[in-house]
Formats: sequence, structure tokens, C-alpha cells
Amino acid sequence: MANDEKISHSEGSAGSESPRQVVDYAHIPRRKYFASAQGRALRAQIAIAGSIGFLLFGYDQGVLGGLNAAEEFLQQFNHPSSSLLGTINAIYEIGCCVGALIVFVCGEALGRKKCIYIGAVIMFIGAALQASSFGVAQMLVGRIVCGLGNGFNTATTPLWLCELLPAKRRGRDVSTAGNLIAFGIIIAYYFNIGLSYTTGPIQWRLPIAFQGVFIILQLIWTKFLPESPRWLIKHGRHEEAIDILAQLQGTNVPCDAPTVIEQKRLIDEALALENAGGPWKFSEVFKNGPLKIRRRYIMVIGIQAMQQLAGNIIIQVTYAHSESDH
Repeated sequence: MANDEKISHSEGSAGSESPRQVVDYAHIPRRKYFASAQGRALRAQIAIAGSIGFLLFGYDQGVLGGLNAAEEFLQQFNHPSSSLLGTINAIYEIGCCVGALIVFVCGEALGRKKCIYIGAVIMFIGAALQASSFGVAQMLVGRIVCGLGNGFNTATTPLWLCELLPAKRRGRDVSTAGNLIAFGIIIAYYFNIGLSYTTGPIQWRLPIAFQGVFIILQLIWTKFLPESPRWLIKHGRHEEAIDILAQLQGTNVPCDAPTVIEQKRLIDEALALENAGGPWKFSEVFKNGPLKIRRRYIMVIGIQAMQQLAGNIIIQVTYAHSESDH
């Protein structure tokens, strides 16, 4: 495309009737992201940031399961009954559910990165409450708050990765990052094993507080990485989105490169299709239509339900405690 060529499109959401905006692809301001990375290096940094989020999820999910048998932990909370100990563990998932539902309602307005920031800050507060707990009530509140933040994190991070990574690598990279949940659980377990040979509150406070390391890393890494181009286009920030698309393509790729323009066109078309029937309604979940929304929801919910019904969470939470009773 010639350098002086300009392309016009609707500002704001695709398919809207807002005034038309003319974008000069050749003269779009260029931004710098993590260590001025572009192309493969930038995609790698994005994948690492997402992986840290999944590691954090796994670590936070597994850390308390290994502390159920720690004598210092049990003494601090007056040797809670099995039902109370189960509540302390399980109430975290309630917080996760609430956090994910909040993202469902408000996430589109906030943006992907802002949701990750909010989730990380809430998780940090929850981790601090848990690590400084001297009673069951504070521990319960800390678990709920930490779960709330994790709901933001896990509901947003996969979406952010999918909207930034190229289609041919999206499945592999997101699946790899998702598998790191298990690795986070392993880190938590071995950390707990190592500290089981110590005495004093550090035996259980340090493992809980250590998740703050992952939270800070995620905050710093994500801060210097781009927002989702799809979200930016949907909210009228076209020039920023085009610049990101170009930088994701390769090193020093111009914004008016044909591949960049084509990718932008495909996103515009997808957004126009989504908005063709007007604003999204919850009733669409129960209808198939051209986007097969009902089928997608059934598949996603089914996969998640089967994962949990396999019993892995029960083993994570209760096995160590049951072993300590023998």
C-alpha cells in the first residue's frame, strides 16, 4: 500500500453509527513495549506474562492444601475440625467465582490489562491478610479476597493471550500456559515440604506470603506489554491497535504493511458480525445462531466441570490432612 494512502472506518465499536474516522496507516505513532521487543520476542514476553498468571493460579490453589497438616498452622487456628478446615480451603473457590462473574459484567468496559491489574492487587491484599492471620475469621476473609482477585486473573489472562497471539500459535501457547497451573501447584507443594522441617510461624506464613512474588512479577511484566488490539478497536483506539498488530507481526514491520491491514480488516469484520444483532443479551447463551454461542458455552462449561469432577481438587485439599491423621 502506498505510504500516503488513508483508510476510513467507524470509530468505536464495529457496526456502530458513530462518525467515521480516517486513519493514516503510514504515520501512526509507534510505541515501545517490554525491552523494545517486537515480533517473536514480543510474543514470547506476552506468553511469559500469561504463564506467570497461570503459575500464580496453581500456586495459590495448592499452597493451603500442603499446610493442612502443618502443626504450627493447626495450633494457630486451635486445631480446626475437618469441616472448618474444609471451609477454609473451599471458600477460596467462592471468591474465584464471584471475581469471574464481576469480570463477566464489567470486564469489557475495564479492558484486559486493567482487569489483570485489579485482580493482582486484590490477590496481594488477600495474600497479606492470610499470611498475617491470627484467627479463623481473618483467614476466611483473606481466602475470599484472594479468590476474588484470582477470579479476575483467570477470567482475563487467557482472553488477553488469545487476542494478542497469532492464530497459528494461539492454541499451543495458551495450552502450554494453562498447563503451568499444575507446575504452580508443584512449586507450592515442594515449598511446603521444605518448610515442614522448620519450626515457628514461618512454616506456614512464608508459603502463603510467597505468592506475592508471582503477583509482583505479573504486575511488572504486564505493565510493559500491549493491550488487546481487538479490545482497542472495539473501543475506538484504532491507531494504537494497528501499531500493536504491526509489532506483533515482526521487527520493524510498517503499520501500512498488507498483512497488518488484512488482520485489522478481519478484526473489524468479526466485531461487525458480533454487533449485527444489536447489543449482546444474556438470552443469546441459550441460542445457537450463526456464532454457535450455545454450543460454545456448553463445551466450555462441560470441559471445566469434567476437570473438577475428576477429583483432583479433593486430593489437593484433603490428602495431606488425612495422611497426618494416621
